[in-house]
Amino acid sequence: MTSSEELIELVKKLKRERSFVSAEQKHIREQYAQLLKLAEHVQHRQWITSHQRYVLTSLIYPNRNDQNIQSKSCFQYIQILDNISFIDSYKYFNYLQDLPYLRLLTFLRQQPNLLALCLSSIEKTDGLLINTIIPILMTAIYNQCLYYDDELFILELLRSLIDIQLKNELNPRIILQRSSCSFKIVFDAFLTASQSCKLFLTAALHEPIMQLLIDDECFYDINPDTSLSRFSKQERLKKFGQPGTRDYLDKIQKYRNVILTKLYTFTSTFIESLRNALSFFPTSLSFLISQMFIILSQSSELSSRDIRCLCCDIIMTLFIGPAICEPEKHGIIADIPISTIARHNLNQIAIILQTLAMSNDIESKTKDLYNKFKESESFISNCVSSILDNFIDSSRNVIFPSRSSILSSSNITRSTILITQKQLRQL
Repeated sequence: MTSSEELIELVKKLKRERSFVSAEQKHIREQYAQLLKLAEHVQHRQWITSHQRYVLTSLIYPNRNDQNIQSKSCFQYIQILDNISFIDSYKYFNYLQDLPYLRLLTFLRQQPNLLALCLSSIEKTDGLLINTIIPILMTAIYNQCLYYDDELFILELLRSLIDIQLKNELNPRIILQRSSCSFKIVFDAFLTASQSCKLFLTAALHEPIMQLLIDDECFYDINPDTSLSRFSKQERLKKFGQPGTRDYLDKIQKYRNVILTKLYTFTSTFIESLRNALSFFPTSLSFLISQMFIILSQSSELSSRDIRCLCCDIIMTLFIGPAICEPEKHGIIADIPISTIARHNLNQIAIILQTLAMSNDIESKTKDLYNKFKESESFISNCVSSILDNFIDSSRNVIFPSRSSILSSSNITRSTILITQKQLRQL
């Protein structure tokens, strides 16, 4: 083969390769465009789902101060969400109005430290307003942690709120008990949205919750006086006999023992399930616990024991406890109605676990219940504390993720902010 023929063959080969590369590039661009379109659709569905969850919470707890949707208008609101359409903001506003809004919301999203200062200031001036603003921000600029960078921004926001709200307080646990606490509201919204938190809660709580939901024929009250108050005088006389007699006291004690056994058995199931799910403990929450130890250790007002108690409070009182009381909100169960009796019993289990974990003062009326745990051969009362210690100790050395390194390797990041005109006015 002559050199000219070789050259012609090389040209043909290069043309074929160029055509192949061009076709592959075109295919990749098309696939990427489809991926972006699908990601946009997922963002829309996530936004709608978060608002549907808000309506559901309004139906379950109509008297909550942070729920401003009336029960009568819930179905109308759901219908609006089902038929909602998303339009580009520049088509609604003119360009001069649209750009400042976009810049402001983008700036707030990318500056969690500044946003934390704003939320803290709003909380001091209007505690009720903060309950409206934070849900809007969570769905609009963070879209319920749909992308990993959303989760990182929220973790940085929570870290800043720890520094601003909890660091210099003599008793930060009291701050967390306020319904208008910015850290508490953001933390609750984060737990509801985080997939890793849902995975842990489902692994740890699904089975014991299902067992309790099946057994919903009787109220299992921690307080014995509450148990008796559920019966009218006639029912009490028929069930237990004449008050003051020996037979009456024996039947009362027998009924109490049945309730104690049920509470002990169910609580033991929850504890065992939590222990088995230790490996699923969310890394994002470990990041937060590690930052809490670092930040609060810089405060001379708090001892190491105080910080550990605060971390226990966050894990049990703000994370596991609410998930037990509201399993549908955290995605633990789906399409399963929870009766009034079952929800009451879930609340009782959550209270018992919190008491065992925090070693709270026990009323004399309920000592018979907690003594039952102390008398158990496996010392289950200490197991709750040991489980929390494992959570905390495993979190203390976790390094907080670097947002710059994560975002630089991410191909798809948030490019839209979803918000209604009404929500924009509320901000």
